[in-house]
Amino acid sequence: MTDHSSFLISTLEQARSEHSDLALMIDLHMALARAQANVPVTPGAQSLDKDMVAQALDHGQPLLSLLVWTPNPQVLTETWVEICNILATHRADLAEALTQMARLSVDEITALVHPYIVGDDIPESVLAPSPALTYVALNHTLRPFLRAEAEHWHDWFAHAPWYQGYCPFCGGGPDFATLEKGETRRLLCSRCDTEWKIGRVGCPFCGDGTNSYFEDAGYRLYMCEQCQHYLKTLDARKLDTVPLLPAERVVTLGMDIAARAKGYVGV
Repeated sequence: MTDHSSFLISTLEQARSEHSDLALMIDLHMALARAQANVPVTPGAQSLDKDMVAQALDHGQPLLSLLVWTPNPQVLTETWVEICNILATHRADLAEALTQMARLSVDEITALVHPYIVGDDIPESVLAPSPALTYVALNHTLRPFLRAEAEHWHDWFAHAPWYQGYCPFCGGGPDFATLEKGETRRLLCSRCDTEWKIGRVGCPFCGDGTNSYFEDAGYRLYMCEQCQHYLKTLDARKLDTVPLLPAERVVTLGMDIAARAKGYVGV
């Protein structure tokens, strides 16, 4: 188990004692985090040219697009099955669909990866019985693989000029942010947990600068009237230390429910 995983799990355990109303959701995410922490991954299986990487990043191309990357099919399948089973255990209302999803073949599960990464539609033959649930399970399945790769290549993109609203490593959209001292925001990738800085103004999803927001207890829920996306944000400008953002993603799930009830969408 990596230091990141141990810290995430311990932070969620602490959050559970402080947010009894979210206990069931936090229990689910702790189970997912423990499963992800035990996935055997071997990142950095190929080499890259630094000049090529720098040029790609300069043109807004995520580093992962330069890699010939596919997780080990057997490990991927075992992880998919475990994630589906964990979700089924904690969500009895979805258990039947998740049990069916856990029966997908190695080839079917592997076929999900490339469309997910590049943003293409996943083949309908592999979406049954629920497209939305397929994406949720895939996000949790691929996170340990993508996070390990992002950590391996971090120094290659961490200091590059990057002003995009999507992740400099995998191209994923943000599902959490912090306001920092000065005129910057730090975004958290919804797929690989990479963090990167952009300017404070504008919607990271469409670039529109007319976002409205609600504020409560140091958090802001930004909502874009142009593209209908929302972004949960922690105002960290007066904090001595910034909390672990992947844990903040979980303890603010109530904000997701509120935003979606108003018709806004996340990543």
